Amino acid sequence: MSDAVDAELRYAYVSPLLAGAAVWADLGPGGGASAAGRAPDRVPPAGADLATAAGVAALADALADATVITAFDLLDALDDIAPLVDWLVSRHTSATVVLSTAGSPNQVEELRRLVPSEVVVARQVPIRAAAIVHAAADAAPPLGAPAIDPAAPAAHHLLAFGPDASRLAPVSAARAADLSAEQAAARRRDADLAYLEARVAQLEA
Repeated sequence: MSDAVDAELRYAYVSPLLAGAAVWADLGPGGGASAAGRAPDRVPPAGADLATAAGVAALADALADATVITAFDLLDALDDIAPLVDWLVSRHTSATVVLSTAGSPNQVEELRRLVPSEVVVARQVPIRAAAIVHAAADAAPPLGAPAIDPAAPAAHHLLAFGPDASRLAPVSAARAADLSAEQAAARRRDADLAYLEARVAQLEA
């Protein structure tokens, strides 16, 4: 549930850019319809290896007219981010680019040095919330504005640059937790881990 809310929030963050975008290219692993209510106009060529110069060149040909480019949960999956980041930076005068990484603050600082100096840097901070409701109540109780500690660790870091990066603004989202689904997922993870540990023990024996 939290992963789904996190992903939805990143698309909500860029939604001000999408309404007026001529072509939105979503390079995320999901690539398709998003919580922002729009499908990307174009997606990367099938099978393109974006960790290589050849793969990025194919991407560049396909997305030459993109005016908004999002790359969420992508950099962390690449063995080499340099070809893709170099291309994204080359587009900064004609397209607004928003990318995310779950990397450490040091890794984010290294990435920040690769992008234009006029960059918007944001942190996605997980928030724990709860509510008390009455059985007969239909309206959800209002959530007070949470205080975000500047030192709170971030689940993701976002960097944005390009003509409309300054239009981005802080956003937040909350959803009712599905505890049954979360507990079932935790049990599956525990069972998978126990199976893998048993298999490793058998192989080592």
